[in-house]
Amino acid sequence: MHIYWFQDTKAGHINQVQALLNVLTKKIKASISVIKCPKNSILSYFLPFSNKNFQNNNLDDLILLIGAGHATYSRILKAKKILKTNNKVYAVAILKPSSQWDSFELICAPKHDFPLKQKPINVITFVGSLAETSNLKTDKKKGIIALGGTSKHYKFNNNLLINQIAYILSIHSNHIFNIYNSRRTPSEINGKIKKLKNKFSNFEFINYLQCPTPQFQNELQTSDIKFVTPDSINLVYESLSSNGQTYLIKLQNSRFSKLFKNGKIQKSMNELISSHHVGLVDKNLNNNQFNIQHPSKDFKPLKEVERISSELINLLNK
Repeated sequence: MHIYWFQDTKAGHINQVQALLNVLTKKIKASISVIKCPKNSILSYFLPFSNKNFQNNNLDDLILLIGAGHATYSRILKAKKILKTNNKVYAVAILKPSSQWDSFELICAPKHDFPLKQKPINVITFVGSLAETSNLKTDKKKGIIALGGTSKHYKFNNNLLINQIAYILSIHSNHIFNIYNSRRTPSEINGKIKKLKNKFSNFEFINYLQCPTPQFQNELQTSDIKFVTPDSINLVYESLSSNGQTYLIKLQNSRFSKLFKNGKIQKSMNELISSHHVGLVDKNLNNNQFNIQHPSKDFKPLKEVERISSELINLLNK
């Protein structure tokens, strides 16, 4: 089988497909070609189908076209039209396309995108986002704080975030933390974290520009306690797909929480809190002090990507 992986420019989309293909190619023999899909590029819509890789590989009996993100879906369906006359071609969308659902053999999307019990027969859902499951043993003395940044889902409060980081460092003085920022983290936050060195010695601040992705993922998978911001659903579920306890850091004051509570990301995070899959750093309104809610100690790493890969193999076998 040959796989054409259609990629947009979003790391969250690429990581989810990568996680699925890593598991899939351990179970079935396949080669992979990557086709870049820059956003709003008319030229890139036509170029992939004239390159040598595409021409040489289109003689395979079984072809899988897969991608995540709106920039990839139209190109996947164009490739399907070109190849389907001589091959068994399966078009698979990771995440929810805005249209042409019936044109895909399979759509794999988060459950919060299909909240109703009834969904199209070619749709299977997963919890949160796709991330490789890790069974690595955690270091009981190691912690991680992973920060997102400004987004449409939350009203980002810089002071609230910094105060929580200080609280986390103070109550876990026996842990050594790595604090990672991201491209969306406000520069003001970065400066304030560095100043915390004057008070706390149990952390290192690591800028994402100097941190290879495998290094961050290894730290996430091997840290015993993990504090993450809820603005990135991919980050939260990457954490939940490995051992250790995951906690959410609060990003906005209570008065803003009411404005954002109906969003699908907020609902998903609230469900994780209610089910005790994650803990929460919160602020007591009575005394204005921080407190911490702990997740269940019985929680096991999520294995959604393994389940989805099995569903995809069942489709190909049919």
